[in-house]
Amino acid sequence: MDMMIGTSTATLFVVCVISIALGAFFYFRCVALECEVDVVQESKDALRESMSNTNRYLHKQLEQVKKEKHAQRKKLTAEIHALRTQLHQLRKEQQKQDTSKQQ
Repeated sequence: MDMMIGTSTATLFVVCVISIALGAFFYFRCVALECEVDVVQESKDALRESMSNTNRYLHKQLEQVKKEKHAQRKKLTAEIHALRTQLHQLRKEQQKQDTSKQQ
């Protein structure tokens, strides 16, 4: 009977030691994973900030290009209008010259 109690006590002791070891292992593993999660979160936040800055920069660039395009279009429209007016005047003068030559 004493041997059975000794064996049971030894088995119980081994189970307790293994349980404590596994508990410590899982505790430290959880702490390590929590640190990794913090690092990933910081990295994610930095990436989000970088992407936001890039997005703002690209948006400003897009607005600048739109303004430049609008200004160029306005300038070209004015030039086209001036050239059409000039062409119309030249045609009128040509018609007058043709009419005066025929008479």
